[in-house]
Amino acid sequence: MLIYVCFLALVCFPHVFCQGESYEVRLADGLSPSEGRLEVFIQGKWGMVCGEGSSRFKIGDLACKQLGYNFSVEIVRPTTAPVAVRPQWSFSCEGTETSLSQCIHNEVQNCGLDAIYTCASPKESSYEVRLSHGPYPWDGRLEVFIQGKWGIVCGSEYPRFEIADLVCKQLGYKFYVENTHRQITDPTRTTEPKWSVSCQGIETNLLQCTHNEYHYCRDDFRITCASPKEAYAYEVRLTNGPSPSEGLLEVFFQGKWGIVCNREYSSRTIADLTCKQLGYIMSVEATYPTSAPGVVGPRWFVKCDGTETTLWQCAHNEVHYCYSGNYMITCASPKDEFEVRLSGGTSPSEGRLDVYTNGEWGTVCDYAFSYDVADLACQQLGYNYSFDFTKNALYGESIGTGWQLTCDGDRTYLWECYRQSKPYGCGDVGVRCASLQAGIATGTIAGITIACLLFVTMLIVITAIIYASKNRNQFHTLPNL
Repeated sequence: MLIYVCFLALVCFPHVFCQGESYEVRLADGLSPSEGRLEVFIQGKWGMVCGEGSSRFKIGDLACKQLGYNFSVEIVRPTTAPVAVRPQWSFSCEGTETSLSQCIHNEVQNCGLDAIYTCASPKESSYEVRLSHGPYPWDGRLEVFIQGKWGIVCGSEYPRFEIADLVCKQLGYKFYVENTHRQITDPTRTTEPKWSVSCQGIETNLLQCTHNEYHYCRDDFRITCASPKEAYAYEVRLTNGPSPSEGLLEVFFQGKWGIVCNREYSSRTIADLTCKQLGYIMSVEATYPTSAPGVVGPRWFVKCDGTETTLWQCAHNEVHYCYSGNYMITCASPKDEFEVRLSGGTSPSEGRLDVYTNGEWGTVCDYAFSYDVADLACQQLGYNYSFDFTKNALYGESIGTGWQLTCDGDRTYLWECYRQSKPYGCGDVGVRCASLQAGIATGTIAGITIACLLFVTMLIVITAIIYASKNRNQFHTLPNL
């Protein structure tokens, strides 16, 4: 099918080239085999690649890797050849391709720019990183050693967690605690090479990230890594809460107590690590108040990937303001008071699910409620399982504080489930429980009885058919008298 489509495309639209066919690439007219104008061998001819478009960085990386190098360094310049190389190709890559032939490309009539690339050799052991112009070896401006020269990495207005994390680990530190950018005093007088580095988050070394040489850098990239000794001085605590197991998350880092800002993509991991570090089993709730009255000190963004065993192993980045709220965490231990009841039903085994925690009874939100939660509730009440649950306050309206419960499926008690304050507009859930005996006495026995009746009926029908067939055969084989 693909061959047929490509054939039609070549017949109807000869300027469009189908993806998937393998072909050669080369760097021409350069000072070395690893530098030059990018050309591709398509349809039996060498043609040049246009140096325009948003995916030119990806194009260079794919071409250099296809030639056996690690990454590309892009230098774009106007076409200088007296006669432009023909044919000319425009490429567009998404970033998921493994070879240049997988990118979308089509022939064009005129390239405003040709694409000049310099590739980094895989055998080049001279690639190094360092932090300079800082007060400590683990704090300073990020510089990289490429092609025999030290150059600076251009900064950004946004946190660049992946780059900072790779640099600190490459330098032998556990993690980074801050990455910022600082304006270069006089960009026109800096003679060092300037690099833009882009990482996807899957790299294990900064060398694997995309590098592109720039002619101008407004800001440099400054990183502060965590000193190995700082891990021993790292503490966590919960403050401004009604009990020691509940409160605002604060960390003691670099000699000061500071609060942790909300980052929702790793909030559950942060809460669990905090509670375990404080001696509790797990976290059961995390809320995000927008202000923390009376709290002074640094503000930290903390990012965890789920592989950490303590909070200090997560990446830390100091910020000036928690624009998305702070962390208020509630931890749980087996001794916590947590009760369950069913109310408003016609029997003790059914009703609205209520939970008693923090000294009051409250209802449970029906949003994202599952049978895992219902089963744990019924088991805590002495039943074997739940055979149904209802939504939209079928057993009566809310009382007290509302909760949203989430269980991972490996919990054995309802108090181990993660709970958050009930979202606005969420209805109350009701649960119907059943014991093993009750289930057999009602639904199971009825099902077995029906199955047995069907089986007996089938046996009677099959026996009758066989009997009738035998009688018919005997009738046809009677001897003639």
